[in-house]
Amino acid sequence: MKQIYLIAMVLLFTVYAFSQKNIYVATNGNNSQSGSFTTPYKTIQYAINNALAYDTVNIKAGTYNEKLDIGKSNIYIRPIASDNVVISGSGITSQVALVKITNRENVTLKRLEIANNIQKDAQGILIEGACKNITIDSCSIHDIH
Repeated sequence: MKQIYLIAMVLLFTVYAFSQKNIYVATNGNNSQSGSFTTPYKTIQYAINNALAYDTVNIKAGTYNEKLDIGKSNIYIRPIASDNVVISGSGITSQVALVKITNRENVTLKRLEIANNIQKDAQGILIEGACKNITIDSCSIHDIH
């Protein structure tokens, strides 16, 4: 019985491990590329839009001048290793929040710097609606006014 349980657990882990995908983003990337480590996407939003459930968006160091609308559940967004990633709203006037999460579950933002949203009613991170298990881990949020 223990052998059957062990085999079942190994199969379950294998299916789960291979269903996840790492997607990569870099400031010198291109959204017409594959999103792999060697051919990353250019924008975080494009990576989010192309992610499937349980994918991880890995962001290479740099400043990304964009606002994010996280329209996916079960997604993990983080820098690569100890890279410094800044999501900057400098000069962008659409969407009041730099990061918007609406009616989603199991979203994790880790070690991101979210800055420079200077406009009327500016917001750093907006979480609204029926959200569950949203994790903001070690993020720095500043210059939102």
